[in-house]
Amino acid sequence: MSRKIKVLHLSGTTIGGAFSSAQRLHKALSNDKRFNSKHLIFTGEIIEDSNTQIWSRNIIKKIYAFALHALDKLDFLRFEASKKMRFRYSHANTGIDISDHPWVQDADIIHFHWIHKGFLSFKSMESLLKLNKKFYWTLHDLWAVTGGCYYNWDCDNYIKGCGNCYYLKNPNTNDLSKSVFRKKDELWGRGNIKFIAPSKWIMNSAVKSPIIKTDDTIQNIAYTIDSKFFIPLDHEVRRNIRLKYGFNDSDFVILFSAAILTNPAKGFHFFLDLAKLILSKTGARIKFLILGDQKGNEYDLENSKFIGFVSDPNKIRDSYQVSDMYIITSTQDNFPNTIMESLSCGTPVVGFKIGGVQEMIDDNINGFVGRADNLEQLSNRIVDYIDNGNKEEFSKNARNKAMKCFDADVVVNKHFEYYQK
Repeated sequence: MSRKIKVLHLSGTTIGGAFSSAQRLHKALSNDKRFNSKHLIFTGEIIEDSNTQIWSRNIIKKIYAFALHALDKLDFLRFEASKKMRFRYSHANTGIDISDHPWVQDADIIHFHWIHKGFLSFKSMESLLKLNKKFYWTLHDLWAVTGGCYYNWDCDNYIKGCGNCYYLKNPNTNDLSKSVFRKKDELWGRGNIKFIAPSKWIMNSAVKSPIIKTDDTIQNIAYTIDSKFFIPLDHEVRRNIRLKYGFNDSDFVILFSAAILTNPAKGFHFFLDLAKLILSKTGARIKFLILGDQKGNEYDLENSKFIGFVSDPNKIRDSYQVSDMYIITSTQDNFPNTIMESLSCGTPVVGFKIGGVQEMIDDNINGFVGRADNLEQLSNRIVDYIDNGNKEEFSKNARNKAMKCFDADVVVNKHFEYYQK
């Protein structure tokens, strides 16, 4: 038998969807006999896994990690156009050198994920890229191919190498975004980094950047899901869990989930408007289950149950399993884990025709895709489904989509082939 491929994943924090995706990939590779996978994370909660390590695992390192992140953002103060830009842009000015770390030294492949929060600076990256390794980077956002923003929104400056950046208070042709772009272009090319795009949308956006030199330096590979954990339930088990939430068999339960309900990108205001339209056409048999910060209780939505922020994976899974439909109203998103989780549980999904969302939902097969500027039409489709839809067929199609596209065996094989190149 040939030697196992040693892969080291690098992440900045244990918070957020990018970490969840990275950790799931690490676990999937670990369970495959072709790989020896490890995951090094800068800061966050301790993970019960001998092959997952938090760099800041003692109080001194935690303070140091916090200070690095704070210093990075303080340094950006002199450039930022406004406060709301502060956490949407990174000039990667502070970080640590991990090139001598035993896991780094032992790896065949260094696989970058979301590496911010003071983890890796350009200087840190330069030290890593000098090593005799192969480098891969999963694009959880567009930062790796822009002049510093995580998402470009409606700006196409990155296509021309950036400059005149509206994230900055003094935009000009040779501003910070231009110098950040040049550093990336030079460093990433020197390291011969290969990129992985979870969605076709983010791949099509990334290849417009001059940083992506050729088509063979990027490949579309979806995130993976633990399809043995996120599973559909038989009627009796599902009924008992629903009763714990206060729902009965006749209720049609619609789920919404966001860590921070006020995050504009999550479009919670669209969900509220859509929910009220659905209620006006269906009545009391519709119930809403909403996961998110405690501020949710301030919203006036009939027949709703706000349960606050949830981090327990079992409770997150339960929320999909008790629901009849999951609605995601993000206005820009790459490849949401929540959609994969819902589909894997056999729960159909409704979302907008944006980003990777439209790739994950097969319209009128395992859910519905609509437009934010036509909620009336989308609400009519949902109400018709509630009244007349083939719910068993949609649920079966949802589960089949998850197994075909996101199951660990499928995604691991695609990574193996790409790593082998």
